[in-house]
Amino acid sequence: MARRTSRRGAWSVALVGLLVVGCGAGAAGTDAPPDAAPLPTGPLTLHGAGPTSVDDGVAEACTGVTASGRQVLCVRAGGAGDGTASAPMGTIAEALAVIRDGDVVQVSGDEDAAAGTYAESVKLGDYQDGCDNGGVAVNVSLRGGFRADFAARDAATYRTTVTGDGAAPAFVVCVMGGVTVIDGFVVSTGGRDRGIVASAGGFAGEGGTIVVSHDVVHDNQPPGTIDDATFGGGVVVRALDGATAEVRDCHVFDNVAGRGAGIVAQGGASVAAGAVRVTRNRVERNTARGSHGGGMYVIGASEISYNVVIDNQLLGELGGGGWGAGFIVDGNSARPPVSVHHDVVLGNQAASYASGEFYDEDVDATVAFELVSGNGCVDDRRSSGILVDVGGLGDSTARFANLTVVAHHCPTAEVGALVVQGGATASVERSVFWDNLGVDDQPFDFGVDDAGSITVTDTVTQQGHAGAGNSTDDPGLVDPANGNFHAAAFPDRGAFAPGGLSPEP
Repeated sequence: MARRTSRRGAWSVALVGLLVVGCGAGAAGTDAPPDAAPLPTGPLTLHGAGPTSVDDGVAEACTGVTASGRQVLCVRAGGAGDGTASAPMGTIAEALAVIRDGDVVQVSGDEDAAAGTYAESVKLGDYQDGCDNGGVAVNVSLRGGFRADFAARDAATYRTTVTGDGAAPAFVVCVMGGVTVIDGFVVSTGGRDRGIVASAGGFAGEGGTIVVSHDVVHDNQPPGTIDDATFGGGVVVRALDGATAEVRDCHVFDNVAGRGAGIVAQGGASVAAGAVRVTRNRVERNTARGSHGGGMYVIGASEISYNVVIDNQLLGELGGGGWGAGFIVDGNSARPPVSVHHDVVLGNQAASYASGEFYDEDVDATVAFELVSGNGCVDDRRSSGILVDVGGLGDSTARFANLTVVAHHCPTAEVGALVVQGGATASVERSVFWDNLGVDDQPFDFGVDDAGSITVTDTVTQQGHAGAGNSTDDPGLVDPANGNFHAAAFPDRGAFAPGGLSPEP
C-alpha cells in the first residue's frame, strides 16, 4: 500500500496564521453561558503522570487601584468597586483596562458554578481576536479560584468559569518581554469558540514567557466551518523568537477542532527561536476531525512530559488520513530538538497510522519512559501505536528508550506496533513490546513501511528482533488487566524501570 502523501502545501499556510482565530460565525443560538459540563471524577493522575495540584498556590492581598507601584486587583462577578477585597471590580476586563506591567488580577469563583461565571472574553494584546501581531509588553498574572472574600484560594472548590462573549475565545492573551500566567480557571465557551489562545514574544526577539496552568478547559471549538487547516479547540499557545510557552497541570477534555483538538503548542526550529513545554496535563476525550493530531498537536522545539493522553479521537474525515490520535510532534521540516518522556498514552483512536504517538515532518526526537497501550486499531495493514515519518528534508530521527508498548491489537496489521516510513530512522533500547497482535494473532512489534530503518537492542519483544541483548522471554507484566505493566522479569526495561513511571496506576 502506498505511503501517505504529504499535505505540506495544505497546512504550512495555516501555521502562519495559527493564532488568528476571530474569523467565522460562532455557533448559532445565544450568548448565554453554557451549562457546566460534569467533570470526570476520580484522580487525574495515572502512573505518576498528569496534574498534581489544582492551582499554583499563589494568593496576595488585594491592593485595588493605586497611583503607582504593583497592583493586585481583585474581581468578583457583580462587583462595582476599585479592586480591593471589600470592593472588588465586577469584570476581568475592568481590571485589564487599568493594569500595568507586572500586575496581578485575582478572580473569585464560587462553589455554585453559576455564581462564579464570567461571560466575557479576556483580551490582552490581541489583534483581531488572535496573536498574529505578536504581543504587548504588559505582563500580568491572571489567577482564578478565590473565595468571594479573597481570604482563601482553591480552584477546585471556588470554580472561576470564563465562557467568552460568544464572539471570541474565552482568553486571548498576547504578551512579550516578561512572564504572564493564566492559572486556575474553568474555560468553556460551550462550543462557540476556542478556549485559550496565547502567545509570548514579538518579532524583534523580545522574548518572554506565557504559562497556561491549572486550567480546566472543556467544550470549546473553533467558530465557523472547521476544515483540515483548523488548528486547536481547547488551548492554543505559541512561542516566538526568544520566548517560551508552557501548558501545564491542565485538564483538557471534550474539545473539537480540525487538528489538535485539545492542545496546540507551536515553537520554533530551535529552542532559541521559541520553545514550548507541555507537561503534566490530562488530555482526554477530545475529537479532531482532520488528518493529523487528535489530543495534542505540538510543533517545533518542545518538551512533552508527564501527560496523561487518553481516549482522544482523530476521525480523518477532513483531509483524509488520520495520523496521531494521542499526539503528533511536527518538525515543520526543520529538525527541531524534541524531548518526550514519562507520558501515559492509552485508548486513543486514529483513522489511520499512529493511534498513540506520531513523530513527523523532520524531527530530532529523544523519547523515554513512555507507556503506550491499548490504542485503537483501524482496518489497515499498517496500523500502529507509534509512527515515525519524514517531511520535506526527508530526515526524521527518533531515539526511543524504556518504552512499554503493549496491547496494540489489530487483526489486519502486519507491519508493527512501532513503524518507521519514508526514510526515517529510529532506535529502540531497554524497552518492552508485548501483546501487540496483528494478522492471525501473530505478534507485530516493529516494522518498516517502504523505507527507513530501526535498530533494536536490550529489548523484550514478543515478535523477536535482531540486536544485542534482545529477548523473547515473557516480561512478566505484573497485572495488566488492572493497569500494572511493570515487567517483573526485566525490571530495568520499559517505562517502569528506575527513573520511570510509577507501576501502580
